[in-house]
Amino acid sequence: MIAKRNQGIVPNDIFLNQKRKVADAVADQVANRIFGEANAREILATIATISKNGNSLPETLPEYLKEYFTCTSILPDWASNRHLKMSANFFSSHTQPIMMCLMMLSLPYCYAAGADAEVLLLSQRIGNDTRKRLTETGQFVFDVMDNDAFEPAGCGIRSIQKVRLMHAVVRFHLQKNGLWNNENGFAINQEAMAGTNLAFSLMILRGLQRQNISNSADQEDAYIHRWNVIGYLLGVNEDLLYDSIKETALLEELIRKRHFKKSKAGLELTAALVNTAKEFFPDQPVDQFLFPIMSHLLGKQVSDILEIPYSEQKSNIVSLLKLKNTFEQVFNIQSGSVKLAMKRQLQTENEGKKADFLSPHILHK
Repeated sequence: MIAKRNQGIVPNDIFLNQKRKVADAVADQVANRIFGEANAREILATIATISKNGNSLPETLPEYLKEYFTCTSILPDWASNRHLKMSANFFSSHTQPIMMCLMMLSLPYCYAAGADAEVLLLSQRIGNDTRKRLTETGQFVFDVMDNDAFEPAGCGIRSIQKVRLMHAVVRFHLQKNGLWNNENGFAINQEAMAGTNLAFSLMILRGLQRQNISNSADQEDAYIHRWNVIGYLLGVNEDLLYDSIKETALLEELIRKRHFKKSKAGLELTAALVNTAKEFFPDQPVDQFLFPIMSHLLGKQVSDILEIPYSEQKSNIVSLLKLKNTFEQVFNIQSGSVKLAMKRQLQTENEGKKADFLSPHILHK
């Protein structure tokens, strides 16, 4: 039985307005201390080398960072081993369609969030090298969805801790350089982090349904539960992590109504994503392949916001995609080999590239 954390708490505008004024005090304090050091660049470079959960932390790491990596590595007491195992198996069985949703649904969904999309653009984590950022995000998903993600042999906890700290450093950089106005909420605030968590959890499940991949209620609960655990470790407040699909869907709908709108940042990020997707699918016409799939997964509202052509009449590529997934489910075709191939591809993409933890311009104090 999963412990209930939000009994009696119904998300509303007042509640979420308060959450926009909250960031992540634990990680922000660490980021402030890093940039108070004379060797901040070296410290960040050392953080980038940390990978396995069970490996000893580098001796050169300052004590406050060792404390951060130790204290933020503890799973919540409501974490369910059964649901964590079930969600890992679910990911292994549906790796290919989930990763397709990551590129063509989860990321553009985030770009539709108006002011919060501006943070992505300002941080320059995407625009400078979109392909590299996509592979980093893909590697993060593999790290946190792996069977051993939360075990000593896995990388999930360490990957989460580094992303959490990265968020804090981006907030520090934007604040220090006067690039963000806190009047309407902090950059990467609690509501924004909860929305991103929904993009990687609830929206993935919806994307699978739109590909004719049916899931049991238990599988969906397990997937949401795993991302609640991930969100908790990322510093998302527990009262923004809902147990049921129904509650999670209510939160998603409210955030979408509050923030989704057309923005210059959203359009620029979408254009960069589309251009990168062309590199992954060089032989496929954008208007006959990429746009039909993206618009089908995103739906009309978000497609219109991001200026992705939408048609009620689905193209042949969407029909074939749905047919393929139906066929695989009917005949119980497992995608373990696909998962391994995609994992190797991500490793190849990142091979020889410096694990830069943060963009070079952020390293300057």
